[in-house]
Amino acid sequence: MNTEDFKNQNVGGKDCDIFGTDVGDNNDEISGTNVGNNGQEVFVTSEPKEPKIIKNYGLIVEPLSPEDWLFGSSGLGMEIRREDSDWTNYLPTGEKQKRNDVDKMCCVTASALNVLETEFIYQMKKNLINQDDLNWLKQYGYLDENGLPDFSDRFIAYLSGTSQIGNSFKKVADTIRKYGLIPETRLPYRKSMTWNEFYNPNEITNDLKNLGQEWLKRFPVNYEFVTSDYSEARKRNPLQVAIHAYNGIENDIYVRTELPLNHAVENQKRQFIYDSYEPYEKQMAPDFIYMNYSTRFIISFKKKLTDEEPATPSQNNNLMTQLYQNKNTPDIYFIGKGDKLYHRIGEWDIAKDLYSIEELNTRIEMIIPEEKTGRTIFYKESILKQIIVSLTNIWNLLRGVK
Repeated sequence: MNTEDFKNQNVGGKDCDIFGTDVGDNNDEISGTNVGNNGQEVFVTSEPKEPKIIKNYGLIVEPLSPEDWLFGSSGLGMEIRREDSDWTNYLPTGEKQKRNDVDKMCCVTASALNVLETEFIYQMKKNLINQDDLNWLKQYGYLDENGLPDFSDRFIAYLSGTSQIGNSFKKVADTIRKYGLIPETRLPYRKSMTWNEFYNPNEITNDLKNLGQEWLKRFPVNYEFVTSDYSEARKRNPLQVAIHAYNGIENDIYVRTELPLNHAVENQKRQFIYDSYEPYEKQMAPDFIYMNYSTRFIISFKKKLTDEEPATPSQNNNLMTQLYQNKNTPDIYFIGKGDKLYHRIGEWDIAKDLYSIEELNTRIEMIIPEEKTGRTIFYKESILKQIIVSLTNIWNLLRGVK
């Protein structure tokens, strides 16, 4: 762990998962009336006679479980794209989590969408995005007045079950993976909305869900949790991190605090975050404390094409395209057409050669019975090498060479 980059705060027990939430209209960014798990105000005392109210901005801390994918376990998105681990030039248009109304407690959704918008802006600025997909994004209103992607916070905040105590990294990430994203223009956050207006279930129509699924077909998304050296992971992706917001500023730098975690933000650069409260871009102290895991999203963008080029077909139509993953392992399987057994793909290079990213991302996680498994498929060079070694051994035996 690069201790100069991140000082991680461990997740506590159930009594400190939620640190209070403001549900009134007159709150500000730093303080307010807070409601804890038992309905009482929650205080942290720095001095005996001056208790400090801890406001929650919508973060529920959920500990990791053995089933969660950690950094690198999927084998996807491991190429280094930003050697300096700096995504500042690709940040989206800033949006306030709280406007002229009650705080919607959706910092986890807002920060996740900021990270995903940053990913899209990188692809667009680098001219890497498929032209057909870019045209589709424009056609359906996914780009804002600056020509940058702008996804609807309300769509994910509602579908993920955000409550007046907020939401967790895992619930929001999994909702994005299942439902996809829709444009802000189709379900906007107006300047002033009540809680019930913002989270109105009647506005989450089947048409919007269908649009989210179309987005997901074009841009399959997965996620992993990073538990060490955020700077190394950030060479691949911007990260979603959790912090305590805030405990003062010195020389325009937000100072370290050991107060409980209460907010989710994007981490686009070492010592910098991108927030859903102004000022959006903030510099943190070198020893600032972050949660002991962060989220990285992996979007499977198609190969860049022009309007005239055909879409890339599946690389091997002779194999069944439905893939399976043995639960709690990174092992990928396909079902053989003849024997109907589950065959493990021995190396990720094979999987990437035989299947498209879309096929890899739509694999089904399940427990694969050992009695239903067939032989493992190895890389073709490895098979050729094995054949050569076997023939050489036979030749040597015929010649009497030991």
